[in-house]
Amino acid sequence: EHFFQPTISNRSERLVQRKRDMLYRSASHGQVECLKQLGPVEERLYAEAQEKEQRRAALQEFHNEELQSFPSVDDTSRRICKASVYFQGPQQDFLTRQETFELAKQKRMDVRAQHLETECSFQPKITETSRQLVCNNVELLGETLDERIQRLAVRDAERREQLRQDLEELHHKDYTFKPEINPVSQVLAASRLDISNGDAHERLYRSGLSKSQRDDSVRSDCSFRPQLDPRSSKRFAHVKSRYAKRPDLMENIRQEQEKKAEYLLERRRELEEERTADCTFTPSVTEGFQDIQRPVAVSGLDRFFELRTLALKKQQEQMEREQRVFRPESVGHQGLNVTVPEPFQFGSQMT
Repeated sequence: EHFFQPTISNRSERLVQRKRDMLYRSASHGQVECLKQLGPVEERLYAEAQEKEQRRAALQEFHNEELQSFPSVDDTSRRICKASVYFQGPQQDFLTRQETFELAKQKRMDVRAQHLETECSFQPKITETSRQLVCNNVELLGETLDERIQRLAVRDAERREQLRQDLEELHHKDYTFKPEINPVSQVLAASRLDISNGDAHERLYRSGLSKSQRDDSVRSDCSFRPQLDPRSSKRFAHVKSRYAKRPDLMENIRQEQEKKAEYLLERRRELEEERTADCTFTPSVTEGFQDIQRPVAVSGLDRFFELRTLALKKQQEQMEREQRVFRPESVGHQGLNVTVPEPFQFGSQMT
């Protein structure tokens, strides 16, 4: 009568299959406790319930043993109790001793508070505008010291983090490209790595791990080991390799090559000197040709400067004519015998 059959997603089915494969491998290596999880569902659940009940009983038994046990004091603690003034006289009573400790602790806290108050003498001053903003903010009215610390240390930090996330989302909103993989590539990736929608880091890690395992298998297949003649090894045992495995091997090789090149250059120079030692002829040569620097006459240069001077003079005259015609007020009256009108007032009548 019950026709409902629950279904699970492909990802869950792959996870279950992977867990089942791991259990089979563990069982093949001799781990018997894995066999309980490979049976039917009801047997596995019953075994897990029994295991939880056993752990609960063991934990209860452990707590009962702790409650029944009595504390013990070692020799060092006894010696400290005898030498300390807090365990002598009226302080031998436990309640009196604890009360004394509490009073001493409270006194130390008061001294520390007074010390902190004396050191923190700086009182910051804020402007009247800032004070009005704080007073007009309804959320800050009646705020205690703990609430202020909570606001500055927790809520403001969360607000800044939320603002940063919003800005990141706003910045990355334009990047809408999302790469897609065709079904063939997904099947290939799932068949190789047994994960189709897993994390990229996990896929890369498994790919590198499988590659290293393949390299190890290739090395294990290469079982050939060359055999050397014992007589040859004894014969050349005194010979030491010049290129042993040292960190400065390449530097030593480069220095040797430079020394060899310097030696060959010096040897060639000596041979050249020996070959030219008998050659006493010294030829005499005349002085080389010297070019005398003289001014070069360029035809038409004077005419060019003359034309340019005339063009500049003509342009200047044109500007002066335009200024006299279009802006006569800017032209001065210096040197002209003309009457310049000026404002005046009529005087009062004479009596």
